[in-house]
Amino acid sequence: MMTLKRFRTLADIYGADLQRWPERVRPHARTLLETSAEARNIIGRAEELDEAITAASNEHRQRLWSGDHPEAALVRLRNSVAARIRPVTPPRFSAAGAPTLRPARNPGRRAGWIGLATAASVAIVSGLALGIRYSQAAPQQDLLALLQPAPVQLLND
Repeated sequence: MMTLKRFRTLADIYGADLQRWPERVRPHARTLLETSAEARNIIGRAEELDEAITAASNEHRQRLWSGDHPEAALVRLRNSVAARIRPVTPPRFSAAGAPTLRPARNPGRRAGWIGLATAASVAIVSGLALGIRYSQAAPQQDLLALLQPAPVQLLND
């Protein structure tokens, strides 16, 4: 059994048309409509609201499609672009009825991985080249070498 509070909530969410309501609550809503005057009042208010929303959206749509409204050109452009966009292809099914897998057709994602691998390779090769090029030279045995500060590992001994 459906309560009036739940019925009012569903009417606020889905409107007066019971076809928009979830299937599992429709029979309970019909039963409550047949037995309760308050439920019929709730549906009456929901119908008024639905009609007001429909009238307002029709008026807004009419204004947008008339040439004197500033947003009319933008709406016509959006609709034209949306009509030209390639529709999504439906999934393919095998003879057994199971969906078949198609290879991914996203070259941008593949290019991203190639770019990442290239950047990592360049970083590794550059690090190796710098390490070889700027390795520490053999210690000198002259007076200037003696005046240099001692390496840290010698001080720890």
